[in-house]
Amino acid sequence: MKSIVSLFASFLLASKLFAAGCTPPVITSQPSDVVVCENANTFFQVVVTGPSLSYQWQMDQGLGFVNLSNVAPFSGVTTDLLNITSVPLTLDNSTFRCIVTNGCAPDDTSIVVLLKINSAPSITTQPSNTIICEGNNGTILVNAAGTGLAYQWQVNDGSGFINVPSGLPYSGETTASLVITGNVSLNGYTYQCIVSGSCAPNISSSIVTLTINTLPNISAQPNFVVVCDGNATTIGITSSGTGISYQWQVNQGSGYSNLTNTSPYTGVTTQTLSINPASTSMNGYLYQCIVSGSCSPADTSYEIPLIVNPTYSLFT
Repeated sequence: MKSIVSLFASFLLASKLFAAGCTPPVITSQPSDVVVCENANTFFQVVVTGPSLSYQWQMDQGLGFVNLSNVAPFSGVTTDLLNITSVPLTLDNSTFRCIVTNGCAPDDTSIVVLLKINSAPSITTQPSNTIICEGNNGTILVNAAGTGLAYQWQVNDGSGFINVPSGLPYSGETTASLVITGNVSLNGYTYQCIVSGSCAPNISSSIVTLTINTLPNISAQPNFVVVCDGNATTIGITSSGTGISYQWQVNQGSGYSNLTNTSPYTGVTTQTLSINPASTSMNGYLYQCIVSGSCSPADTSYEIPLIVNPTYSLFT
C-alpha cells in the first residue's frame, strides 16, 4: 500500500511540474569511448538541454556503477565535463556514464562509454651476452610489455650503433628474438634492442656482447720423422681455436690409443710430442694428435710414422 501511495505522489508531482511547464533534461551529444596512454590526461563530456541541470558521473569496474567524487584522478564529477588526470593503468577497461537531472521527470542517462588505457613499452627481461660456435646459430632475446610493441635490433661493430641489416647472417631483426649465424667476423660485436609502442617513450635494452668461438684447426701438420736408435726427437703441430687442448696417440699395429707422460714420452697433451729416447722397437709406430676445443668437431692431424734407424759399431 505504501509503495502505491508513493507512486501516486510521484505522479501528482510530475503532473504539477508538467502543468507548470517543467522541461526535463535531454542529452543532445553523447560522450565517446576514449583510448589514452597511461599517465596522460583525458575527459568525457556530455551536451544537455534543459534548465537548472545537475550532473553526476559514474564508473563501473565490474561490480556495477558507483558515483564518482572529486578525488584524484577525477575532477568535474558533477559537471558536464569529467576530467581524468594522469590516468592510471588500473582504470583500463573501466566504463563511465553521466546521470543528468533538473527536478523534472524523467532524468536522462548518457550511453555507457569505455576507457581504454595503452601502456608504454617496458622491458621485463633483458638480453644476455651470447656465446656461439663458428657456423652455428645463436639467439639474443628480449622480453617486453606494453601496447602495440615493435622491435628494432641494432649492432655496433666499433663505430656506433646502426640498425641490424636484413639478411644473412641475421634474421628476426624486427622481432623480440634476433638470430645470428656464427660468422667469425662478428666476434666482439655488441647489440641492443629499441622497443617502441603505441605510447612514448621508446626504451632501449641493455647492451650485450656476441662472442664467436672458433673451431679447432690444425694449420701446420707434423713432419715426417727419422731418428737414430737411442736419440731424442719431437713431433709437432701448429693449431688454433677457442679453448683448445691436445692429445697425442700412438698406433703400434692394433689401433690408436692415448699416450701418457710415461717414458719415453713427454708433452702428450701439448702441441709438441717429445720422444726420448727412440728405440728400434718403435720403428714404424704411427702417431697423430687430436685437437679439441670449446666447439665441435675436434680436428685430427695426419698420421706420421716414426722411422728409427739402428746404430752400427765398426769392429776391426
